[in-house]
Amino acid sequence: MRIPRDRHTLEQLIETPTTKRFTLATTIDELREVGMLSTHVTNCFLRENIHCLRDITERYAMPTDMLLISGFGHRAMTEIIQVFELTAANSVLTPAHLTQTLDVLFGAVVARIARNAYNTIVEQTTTAAKAIAERFTSVDSLHQFIVGDQEHLLHLDPQLSIYQMLETRDLLLTYVMTVSRAMEANGEGSSTLANLYIQRRTWLMTYRNRFWAPDFDATYLDDTARQHIQLVYERMIRRTLNLRTRHYIEQYLPNYTALLPYFDRPLAEYRRISPGRHVPSTLSRLFQFTQAFREEYVGQVHRAIGVKVVLSE
Repeated sequence: MRIPRDRHTLEQLIETPTTKRFTLATTIDELREVGMLSTHVTNCFLRENIHCLRDITERYAMPTDMLLISGFGHRAMTEIIQVFELTAANSVLTPAHLTQTLDVLFGAVVARIARNAYNTIVEQTTTAAKAIAERFTSVDSLHQFIVGDQEHLLHLDPQLSIYQMLETRDLLLTYVMTVSRAMEANGEGSSTLANLYIQRRTWLMTYRNRFWAPDFDATYLDDTARQHIQLVYERMIRRTLNLRTRHYIEQYLPNYTALLPYFDRPLAEYRRISPGRHVPSTLSRLFQFTQAFREEYVGQVHRAIGVKVVLSE
């Protein structure tokens, strides 16, 4: 069931006699059965031994605290907030927590440091800085982005060049590092929020250069580079594989771009390449070949564009 976001419609929905008014005793399974929570969010809660709305209010002081649950992103948080909008317990946990000022979330000292870090970024004249300024018109909106799904931190604007994309990631990392270190030094704000910022800092430092292989290839390589990599791909096939595996690749993976989605996939998923035709020895050789070609591909990309990237499936 889609929950209307405008106030008038929401009030009408609450007043409708047939609408269930949830209470703290409402279970997570009940919410899933009536379509209020997705299976993914339900499983996230159950893994944390959370079985009803009361468990949520007793364990989490504010919605952003739930982002520390494994696999629980901003979209999942939105789902549970919508539930509380329709429950008699909405005075305990409401969307108002998401709009608390930075002074409340961080403490006065850290909030001032966060604003200064934001202003330092948006006052720059680079394309990357302008992209951040256009996307986040205030430090509060940038904060909401930081505490949301961490994968989004790597995909700010697909129109940016490879260098500009890396620069935006560096700027975001600088902001996160500044704020997280300030929270560590001053001991202000929520410890849960401080831990979340530290997690984001570590994650950005680890995956700053990470790109999804198919998207990266389509976005940042020109036709000349792709043609050269295709020649390298064909040469490696001829030199390293037996006849049966070569024929298999020629039939199902004639272009290297078809192999890109399997760069980090486990061997079991290679069966998807040719449904109904599973030759274990061939797939095993193909798996080994993929790992070797992946390394060659990264090297070719580095020579083509001057950037060493980390590619994932």
